[in-house]
Amino acid sequence: MRYTLFGMDAREPEGCARMLREKGYSGVTIGRAEPRVVEALAENGLTYDLSAGAFSLGGGFSRLAQDCEGKQWRWFSSGCPSDEAMRRARLAQYEELASAPGVRAVMPFFFKFYGGSYRARTYDL
Repeated sequence: MRYTLFGMDAREPEGCARMLREKGYSGVTIGRAEPRVVEALAENGLTYDLSAGAFSLGGGFSRLAQDCEGKQWRWFSSGCPSDEAMRRARLAQYEELASAPGVRAVMPFFFKFYGGSYRARTYDL
């Protein structure tokens, strides 16, 4: 069984990675493969996955999601999945994330978690 945590303290990754290892975690999911963070994870035997928004409106996109009648809605600050330019841009983003050294997986995020840390579990079956 694998236990992973969504996010970590990138301000002091060495101590955070050591603490996670000591508590029995096997990896983390983070948004960027910062060299200092990746090194601290590797030194502590932890893996990392990368995550990015699936259809976020960041990056200059303005086409909102729309219902079956064509009315546009702001839904979780996401754009329209049918927007060809957005799909291409997100695919390029995921390909870039997948090229990070040592990354185990890239996960498009369909939901945003606000507030405190969100603890995620992954299982090897």
